[in-house]
Amino acid sequence: MITRTSPRVRNLYLPIFAGLFTIVITQVFMTTPAQATCEYQGQIYETGETVGPYVCMPDGSWQPQ
Repeated sequence: MITRTSPRVRNLYLPIFAGLFTIVITQVFMTTPAQATCEYQGQIYETGETVGPYVCMPDGSWQPQ
């Protein structure tokens, strides 16, 4: 048994799916990368901050400059 949807019903679904698609695509392209924090001797540092010869990296690790 084949169930068919009428063109009228399909025309109702098109704007809904187009709106959902637009929302999903917007979320994918508008998100910002996560900023990790680094900890050094009990202090919290943001990505890019330096302590001595080390720089806080986006993955939360310390790397030499």
